[in-house]
Amino acid sequence: MLSLDGKVRSTLNIVTSPAKDKGIAFLQKDFEKEKKDSHQWMYLPSLYKAKRIVSEGADKPKTGTLFGSEIAYEDIEKTFLSDYSYSLKGDEKVGDLDVFVLESIPSKTRQKRSSYAKNLLWVDKTSFITVKSEHYNHSGQLIKSFFARNISKEKGVYYANMIIVVNHENKRMSMMKRRVTKLQLKVPAELLSQRALTDAAFRASLLKDLRE
Repeated sequence: MLSLDGKVRSTLNIVTSPAKDKGIAFLQKDFEKEKKDSHQWMYLPSLYKAKRIVSEGADKPKTGTLFGSEIAYEDIEKTFLSDYSYSLKGDEKVGDLDVFVLESIPSKTRQKRSSYAKNLLWVDKTSFITVKSEHYNHSGQLIKSFFARNISKEKGVYYANMIIVVNHENKRMSMMKRRVTKLQLKVPAELLSQRALTDAAFRASLLKDLRE
């Protein structure tokens, strides 16, 4: 996974194994301008084309998940503070961490485009990383939980080395684990482009210098 920050934050995810899924890639662009939705594309080598991920309507959430995991496209798109109202519910401990417990309720506009009607967030007081979250549907049922584990700090940046997602509806779980993290590299903008998404040879030529 590669990310480049700026006025537009771009992230490219590439599948390298197993062999049957090699070459599948996902590109997301997040815009700092409020109310502009994230742009997402999935590239499937078997079809030789990139598919734009969109909702079925302006007032409906996106459907589908990232690489068939329990992480929905909605879960990773950029949101803004104004999309929610927040209230502090208290202070707790999660493991050894002191955390704030927050409740976030989507605005009327956001609620139309979200599968979630209420979220509970456990936010670490030191790193401000959400180490646990619970997400409830419009019927008030808990449908998904997220857990961030093994918090690290490097070059002044906190990040979680493991993300666990539990889907309470289908009783499935996904885990995303960082094996190696490198920060503040000089990532060329071309590597976070539509061409890099679909052209494996072009992508590999740019990745070569980063990997070295």
